[in-house]
Parts: sequence; C-alpha cells; structure tokens
Amino acid sequence: MNDKEIEIIQLTIYGLVQGIGFRPYVAELANELKIKGNVKNAGGFVYIISYENEEVTDKLICRLFMLDGNNSQLPAARVDNIEKKKIKIKASQIDLNKGFTIEKSNEEENDLRFLPPDIATCKRCQEELNDKNNRRYRHPFISCISCGPRFSIMKALPYDRETITMGEFALCKDCKKEYIEEGNIRRHAQTIACNKCGPKLYSYSLEENREDTYNEKENSREKYRYDKKIKEDAFKKACEVLRNEGIVGVKDISGYHFCTSPFSNKANKRLRQLKNREGKPFAVMFPDIEAAKEFFEISEKEESLLTSDARPIVILRIKPDKFDERFAIRSTSETVFCDYYKKHVKSYKDLPKLYNQWCNVFRYEKETRPFLR
Repeated sequence: MNDKEIEIIQLTIYGLVQGIGFRPYVAELANELKIKGNVKNAGGFVYIISYENEEVTDKLICRLFMLDGNNSQLPAARVDNIEKKKIKIKASQIDLNKGFTIEKSNEEENDLRFLPPDIATCKRCQEELNDKNNRRYRHPFISCISCGPRFSIMKALPYDRETITMGEFALCKDCKKEYIEEGNIRRHAQTIACNKCGPKLYSYSLEENREDTYNEKENSREKYRYDKKIKEDAFKKACEVLRNEGIVGVKDISGYHFCTSPFSNKANKRLRQLKNREGKPFAVMFPDIEAAKEFFEISEKEESLLTSDARPIVILRIKPDKFDERFAIRSTSETVFCDYYKKHVKSYKDLPKLYNQWCNVFRYEKETRPFLR
C-alpha cells in the first residue's frame, strides 16, 4: 500500500450555493480545467477538494467568484467567500482514476446558512413542456437545476433529495440516467421527475350523488360524492369549473390558493364573501408580459420585475377602459404577476387569465406609484 503523504487543497464555498445547480456546475468547470477531486454539500456551504496544484486551483476559484447572482451561466448562484486550505493526506486515501466527482453530502452544523429560493420555470423547461416529442410534454412538475421549487419544499439542510419533499418519490430509469449524466440540465437536480415518476396531478370535486346511496358506516344517505380525476383530465376538470363560474382551490408548493375567472362576476363575488375580502385587490395572473401589456401600463422596471426569476406580484396602472365593472377591482389599479410554475404555464394555454387569491397586497391609491408586496 502506498502511504506516501500528498498535499491537496480544500475550498470552502460560502454564499447561495445549494439547490441552484452549483455542484454540477463545479463538476463541469473542473472537467474543463482538468482538475481531479470532488465537491459536496455540507450544512449550509459547499466543500471542494482539488488534487491539483495551487495555480490550477486558483483558476477554478477565479471562475467561481464570477457567480454574483447575475451570471448568465448560473444566475441563481452567489459566491460570497472562498476559504482555501492545504491538507496533507495519505496517497492511498484517494483514487486519481475517478476524475472529478459529486460526493454524498455531510450533515455539518454551522451558523451561516443561505436557503435557496424558489425559481420560476426557465425557458428551456417551458420549451420541453410544449414539445410533443419530449418525454416531459405537459408534465406539470417540470424543473431542472436552474428552476423549480427550492425553499418551499425543504425539510432540512444540506439541500438533497432526502431532505426535500420529493424524497419520497423514487426515480424511474430515465430520470436516474439524467441525474448522473455529465452535461445534462438535470444532473443532480433534486426536483427531477417526469410523467413516469414523481408527484401526480389530481383533482377532486364535490358533486351531487344521483344514486343517493346509503352509507352504513355513517348510518345516513350520501347526498354528495367526490369526483376524482388524474393528470390531463384533472386539468380539464379545473378549466371546466372556471369556465362555469366556479372556484378552484389549488394545492401549490407552499399551501393553497384560490382561482376564479376574472370574467365571472358571480365567482369573484362569492370568493370575496368566502374570504371576507370586500375591498382588497385580487392578483390577476397572465401567461406572459405581452398579455399583461394589453391591459396595463408597464414601465421597464416593472417589466423586469414581472419577468424576473422571482416573479413577484407588482401593482400596475390600468389602461383606460380596459377593465369594465364586471371584473375590475379598482378603476385605477390592479395587482399583476406572470406565471411562475409549470402548472400555471400549462393551464394558461386553455385559460389565459385568472384571479389568484394567493397572498395579501397593500392598498394602492391613485396618486401613489406602484410597489411590491
């Protein structure tokens, strides 16, 4: 056995570096620079081990410091600090034939932790969503290393499949291949799933039981029954309810929100009564910024906010005579946000605009400028 001591370099990366595709990015970068070693999550930070000399490792450090939260290659990542330390180990402890690998995470405790945010569906995933030849065609939970839920589905750190709510779903053969494939946009994407595996979409609706059957357990007659549908039929059912001036409750990644058609005075009046929300505005969701521009005056700053990865709710000025009394909340303003997750992207192909009673917004008066909630 070779017990010769060798010197390796350990990098500790601090910042927003978990849940945003950082480890796969580091692995691709290391392969480009011909660096052997490994990368792994640990608590709220990331460890990188380099078996190369300091000059080569410094090139990797320089590239990582370019991740400032606005880098086009990994826009959600932000490297705040990198600690470099030389360590001596036995040569027998490493395998130089493995190249650069992504290792299993460590559960270390530390005080400094940045939690990865939820990120709106990226352009590439939207293209796959609408591609009939893609195996994720119209898959409502589509995501990759660059987009999808993060903070909302976390149970603990470090951010791994086992510590998020997706951990209970086993991967199919195709997803397992993508998960380890170099260069794949879903390499080590913890939210990876497809139409074969992962969560499924269901709809439940309470309908009158025409058979009026007798329930022995409850010792009474069943006047109503639940109509359950799955996948595409669930979407169709939700659209049908909205078109018929009903209210749809959507179980989203971080709770429930209610949807109605903005063209239904009946549905919105009922929702206001149920929520005891007579004056506060509802948010109107649009499929894209161009659809929103048809109804609202949108500045460059407001457009950049509406189309950003965060997809915040923005309060805008309504164009004259665009909303009539049937569904306008106010004569001067309305809250607007663009679709931010795959379920919205998909369903809006059938229903272009919905009211979403999803979060509270501040009152917006005629004389003030728009702001965010």
